[in-house]
Amino acid sequence: MKQQILDILDELAKWRSVRKLSIESQREGYIRNIMEELGELAAAIKANNEHEYIDALCDIMVFAGNCVYKEKFDKAYIPWETLEELGIDTSETALLKGLLGNTYDMTYDPTMMIASLYSFCRDLAAKKGYDFYKCMQEVLKQINSRTGAWNEDLKKWVKDTSDEAREKEYQADFDKCKLN
Repeated sequence: MKQQILDILDELAKWRSVRKLSIESQREGYIRNIMEELGELAAAIKANNEHEYIDALCDIMVFAGNCVYKEKFDKAYIPWETLEELGIDTSETALLKGLLGNTYDMTYDPTMMIASLYSFCRDLAAKKGYDFYKCMQEVLKQINSRTGAWNEDLKKWVKDTSDEAREKEYQADFDKCKLN
């Protein structure tokens, strides 16, 4: 699991670098952006739309991962065996508590938060029959294919939604991320 998270953090670092974004700029809009994604997750649950559900989980991981230094995460002591054996509550309520409870403050313990969040998302995706790591790879391809610009008011990078930009954008293919 640690290597999968490191791979994701590495891709997000590259994404930020190309767009000249900082971890600090990503932290500024974290709560607002996570709340937006939780709204998308709730809408997907209500509509019983698996692809939108998986996309929302991946986007949550993207926003959280963009607030963590890969180098600090790589060197942090995280009791991986314990994390794997916790029997984590994989309900959407537990995800919300993890995102907005004590750990939402990225200065608190971002390494443990990102590890726990990944576990939550991985387990929720597995309940729907998806390999979360593969889904993340698809979403990373998609966000890397987008054009857009930083929006200071929203504190986030906003994708270009023109027809031309949409035609060039890779679309995540979650069907190839199903568990065997």
